[in-house]
Amino acid sequence: MAAPQAFVYEPDGAVVRAGLTDELARLLRADRLDAHAAYLTAPHHLPTPFAEAFAVSEVLPFDEKALRAWVRERGVGTLEIKKRGLDVDPAALRRRLKPKGRAAATLILTPSPSGALALVCSRA
Repeated sequence: MAAPQAFVYEPDGAVVRAGLTDELARLLRADRLDAHAAYLTAPHHLPTPFAEAFAVSEVLPFDEKALRAWVRERGVGTLEIKKRGLDVDPAALRRRLKPKGRAAATLILTPSPSGALALVCSRA
């Protein structure tokens, strides 16, 4: 397991269902963020048809109050929320975070050895 690096990969669902997440990690020279979630992380971007890549700009603790403040301070109106390995309803969380503004962001929610994280990302 690794701390978030410059890029996070979300393996295609077929890769996960086939049990090939660790094989994809080897091909990408990436590490898992958590043993129970399929997100991978690496310091570099290697395009692949088997995963979507995201550039990580910030790493925040998964705390709704702090995330609501982050969304408000940055004027985020379009908010994509992706999650694996956490019991979170992205649509309900989006409503509670109250996005309003012109900016857009993607949050990737994931467990990690140090606790749940919210990774602020953009598609690579």
